[in-house]
Amino acid sequence: MARILLVDDDLVYLDELAMGLQGLDHEVTTASSGGEGLALLQSLEFDIAICDVVMSGGGALSFLHEIRSADSEFPVIIITGRSAIATSPVFTEGMHQADAKIQKSASLAEIDRLVRSLVA
Repeated sequence: MARILLVDDDLVYLDELAMGLQGLDHEVTTASSGGEGLALLQSLEFDIAICDVVMSGGGALSFLHEIRSADSEFPVIIITGRSAIATSPVFTEGMHQADAKIQKSASLAEIDRLVRSLVA
């Protein structure tokens, strides 16, 4: 079981992924913005964060930069639902500090395996 911080402004996807991960025995806390996610990271303990690339009020790039400034070892998965972004240099190279980068089309089983491999 992992304590996961899930950050996404797509509230439907956020709720569905959170419920799916909870069904796999993970403890999930959600945030709908990068700023909210960073505040939660300062007040609660997590094993890993999953953050959407594009969000109003700041997305994964600023979120990732703030996390790496505080803790270079904390595992972060960057996720996107936009196929054009998934193949762009910003995603493939610009977010090189992320531990993993995946698309929202990844199955729950794939996301679970990735989470478990990064927190093991």
